[in-house]
Amino acid sequence: MPYVIRPKRRKAHLAGIIAAALLAFVGLPAVAQADCPDSPLSQPFKQSGDSSYYSLIPNGDFSSGTAGWTLRNAKLVSGSNGNMLQIDNTGEAVSPPFCIDKNYPTFRFYADTTRGWWTSLNVGLRYPDGFGALHDLNLSSLFDSSFPSLAPTGVLPLQTKLPFWQRSDTLTVRLVFDPNMWGNDWTIDNVYVDPYRR
Repeated sequence: MPYVIRPKRRKAHLAGIIAAALLAFVGLPAVAQADCPDSPLSQPFKQSGDSSYYSLIPNGDFSSGTAGWTLRNAKLVSGSNGNMLQIDNTGEAVSPPFCIDKNYPTFRFYADTTRGWWTSLNVGLRYPDGFGALHDLNLSSLFDSSFPSLAPTGVLPLQTKLPFWQRSDTLTVRLVFDPNMWGNDWTIDNVYVDPYRR
């Protein structure tokens, strides 16, 4: 009996069905979305040696009070450069929504805390999946020993922390600031994201 080489159409077809099912499962859009719109740029951390350009998130400097922020046990306080947000150790502050995509890998802000044992500030990202359900993702934890006074944080990861299937998407997200309830209050100001493409 002669040996017959059969075409692999059936396997290719099956692979296509599996790929389509996986895309539907993780909620990926069928067509890639456009990049986030441009926003004004500045160098807010230049004095600390970072000459990169950043974009302020909506009301990230509290110039409009706490408009757009969702707060629990947090309040506006006055600082040397204007308004700042003080978050109680039992509180939480959620930023206004803003757009990120693959071009927004990092962010920074100013922070301060009163001294104390195990005082930390958890910073998270609240983002929607492909079905619209919201998820919280921990981005970083800051500790009091790094902030003897109001000072810029290090460069913190943002888009690169998302699940791999959403890293190429355009997403509307919020930052969540959550002090350790067993620690002390934290103060934050000037929350900026890095639009890396520029």
